[in-house]
Amino acid sequence: MPVTRAKLFYYYFTYQPPDYFKLSGVPSPTPLWKFDVSKAKPRPYRPFRWEYHQNMALKKLEPDWWIELESTYRERIAQRKQLFFDHGKGTLTQLMEMVIQYLCTRYPNQFRIDWASGVFQNRILKTSFDTGTINPLHFLLENVPEDFLITEEDKSTGLYVLRAAVSCSAVGWRLAEKMGRPLHEVHGPVPDYEEKMKFSMDRFFTKMTCDKPIQRGSWSLEIGQLLYSQPGDSHYKLREIQSSEIEVEDIYLRVDWQTLRRLPRSKAIKSYLEYKSTHHVEHKLLPALDLWAKEQEDRGWVPKDWKERTLDEDPFYPAWNKIQN
Repeated sequence: MPVTRAKLFYYYFTYQPPDYFKLSGVPSPTPLWKFDVSKAKPRPYRPFRWEYHQNMALKKLEPDWWIELESTYRERIAQRKQLFFDHGKGTLTQLMEMVIQYLCTRYPNQFRIDWASGVFQNRILKTSFDTGTINPLHFLLENVPEDFLITEEDKSTGLYVLRAAVSCSAVGWRLAEKMGRPLHEVHGPVPDYEEKMKFSMDRFFTKMTCDKPIQRGSWSLEIGQLLYSQPGDSHYKLREIQSSEIEVEDIYLRVDWQTLRRLPRSKAIKSYLEYKSTHHVEHKLLPALDLWAKEQEDRGWVPKDWKERTLDEDPFYPAWNKIQN
């Protein structure tokens, strides 16, 4: 039976994507009806454990915290767009649809989607997008202050390979050099990865299911609040020396909150990982940490005989959510 023009019109304007919450088995997030992005603060993640052992540090993902918005949303989107136009490209419709469903559920006053017309509205930035025509990763770039890296299994080798990405916050590595490479080559610079983590990561990716997404944190110490820096950049060169000109106030704790989840339709895996280097700031920061530790004891905040250990509230400090938006 031939499809008439009227039927084609009807099919197009009644499109509905799958319910990715049901399809993946991951519950939908709790809507934040009173959410004010201008006042939103990042969760005070403190990924420090005592004693430290090199491992994947994976934790079960909390559905409410897959995608977080904070007060820097407008500035971060603008910054990422400029970086992307200078460096990247890619596509994945399924991931875009999952993100749209999440944003509109978690932040109902900030985002809206009309699947009949395919129009997505961003009420924070006062922008709209035709989801039927836009490059999916361009959509993510325009609306989500997150990096997205997509890996798929290479059927000939059984290894997961980086296939598509939008990444604007890499420090010390180039996305173009990682594309098409398996996990152990993507993580080549990570200390002890080949010896201690390669087999575990490959096996974990193979067995990972859609309904059990994972979260983890990575941290580094940086001079200034840089988002993106590459070898050869003037700022990156600061990581190669211990400058006497920097002050403790110039040093920032950078925390990358990372999630890992399998897409329910393509079975691809979305992830983001990087490693840290602290040598360039240790000469200033370590003495300051000793002073701050003594100050905590002198003020009675920490018992003088306190034994260093991982706090029970790891990875957040007590009552953190009482000061959040």
